[in-house]
Amino acid sequence: MARLAGIPVVFIVLVAVLASACGDAAPGPSPSPTPASGVQGTSLFAGPFSDGVELQPGLTVLVHDGDLSGPVVATVRADVQGHFSADVSPGTYTLIQDSDGAIPTRATVHAGRYTTVDLTIQAR
Repeated sequence: MARLAGIPVVFIVLVAVLASACGDAAPGPSPSPTPASGVQGTSLFAGPFSDGVELQPGLTVLVHDGDLSGPVVATVRADVQGHFSADVSPGTYTLIQDSDGAIPTRATVHAGRYTTVDLTIQAR
């Protein structure tokens, strides 16, 4: 039997094989993901020539951290039905459509939940 500095080669090969198998072990369970949170709602238009309020699709919605002077933390576009959704961490935000006459709306987001708001553009 071949020997390497007093250690049988078979022993060295066996240790190498066992050590490489250790890296293939299945990982333990992943931590539970944090439930998503955010804001969702509808983009609306209220004008002098409409009967009440109409859906306003395609508008960009800006989500500011805190008030309107806070940084924009999310930008989303309302879909063809005027609906929008933005994933944000729990906290207080001010949302506004990117349009003249838009009325800012404040929303508080809680962990694991989506806060629903309606955003309105008031025509003059």
